[in-house]
Amino acid sequence: MKKILLMILASLMASQSYAVDCGPVEIKAIQSQKEDVLVLIKGNGLEAWKSLGLHSQQSTSSFQSIAQQALATRVSVILRFPDGENCGETDYSTSAQAIRIYGY
Repeated sequence: MKKILLMILASLMASQSYAVDCGPVEIKAIQSQKEDVLVLIKGNGLEAWKSLGLHSQQSTSSFQSIAQQALATRVSVILRFPDGENCGETDYSTSAQAIRIYGY
């Protein structure tokens, strides 16, 4: 029984996906294009363009709204990307999985 439980736990951990949090950073620019929305992030020694997502993705408009609020109020955000993302490199193709705004 212990072996079966251990095997189940191991398989769940192996299939678990991880994410990379970039930030806290400031949004310095927002660019809405025909296909997608990009943001220029700066902070913690990095500066890079990142994708908030394609217009066809349901979450992109809410991510853009949060980015616009952060830009207007000059508060920091954290952008979450799939595992393997390099926060300091421009990446136009990997869409953000989440955006968190901070009011401090």
